Amino acid sequence: MNDYSSMMDVWKQILSEEIPDRVQRRVLDMFLSDEEAIQSGVELLKSLECYAFVRLLISFDGFNVPLLIQRSWQEPIAIARAVCELFAEADEDDHMLGELYRQGMLNGFFFQQCQSASWEELSIQERDWFVYEASSVEELAANSFFMGAVKADRAAATDERPVHPITLTRSFAMMRYPVTQGLLLHLVDENPSSIKGITIPAHDLSWWDAIVFANKLSEAQGLSPVYVSSSQMPLLGGDSISDEDIQNVDVLWEADGWRLPTEAEWEYAARAGTKMLFAGSHDFDEVAWCSENSGWKAQPVGQKKINNWGLFDMSGNIWEWCWDGFGPYGALFQKDPVGCSNYHQRIRRGGSWGHSSKNARVSCRNWVEPSHRAGNLGFRLCRTIQL
Repeated sequence: MNDYSSMMDVWKQILSEEIPDRVQRRVLDMFLSDEEAIQSGVELLKSLECYAFVRLLISFDGFNVPLLIQRSWQEPIAIARAVCELFAEADEDDHMLGELYRQGMLNGFFFQQCQSASWEELSIQERDWFVYEASSVEELAANSFFMGAVKADRAAATDERPVHPITLTRSFAMMRYPVTQGLLLHLVDENPSSIKGITIPAHDLSWWDAIVFANKLSEAQGLSPVYVSSSQMPLLGGDSISDEDIQNVDVLWEADGWRLPTEAEWEYAARAGTKMLFAGSHDFDEVAWCSENSGWKAQPVGQKKINNWGLFDMSGNIWEWCWDGFGPYGALFQKDPVGCSNYHQRIRRGGSWGHSSKNARVSCRNWVEPSHRAGNLGFRLCRTIQL
């Protein structure tokens, strides 16, 4: 069986599962005009969870919509624009579209189709769609868990032990993705990332850059900044950073703005209630971009399997800054730990595209100076919430 025949079979299977019999013939007629159309159509549909695109087509009785989109198969951003513009104009009473909106499917669809787009070419409305998805979160309830590497983990370093009990008393919302370059450009004019792409994690950013961006995003969204100076003024920039600056950062933990997760919050979110070695699997290739599979470059977010709590790229792709200073674990119970007062060594977690998979394990710890910038180092933000 040739590749085209295989794709035809996949397409027909999708039709039988997702589209009522009464419209299958009309959809087949639309997409089977030539081999290129069916190949592009199947590849796109296979890339979308829940086949949101197919369901969108079903929701319209008139097939001017898919015909319009068919003309743009080779330009993913054009497809996304067509879908989202039609959605924006749709009748509010349309049940199918309302459900897609509530599930955030269309924002996610547009976001994933932006891999080849630049920030400059997106309209204001399209940037809003992008930012909505890029800053989407999963809400994690306050809870207790065991932190650190278990004895069975042969790759564990000594600083990953002992396993010790942690209680997190604050519920928090964790971004589903690392901060992308598109989200960065939403608020700043320059993108320092060496590997460009608006759905690729922002990188070449220091710990200081991360907390300043967190405050800027908080202010842009009407939230209370978390990081303040000794005079309680929000920290909003400055290229020069000194040890004194770092030591004088105060954290308003109960504020509702964006912040870096603590190391304990990060591991709690990555583990997602499991004992898996990586965030969502015992097999790194399912969930992580590492030196073994990345092609030695950062990859667009959201391409690998999510963990049990809906978070992407917690293992691999880029290291993620945490708030904490690095220090050894203790064996005793801890409540809301924030690390030691080590201002010269800040924790980063998750591993990266340039490191082996053993660094992508959920218990793996690493530290660098807070002024450090690298092509494999970025961050993910969270917010304290009330549940």
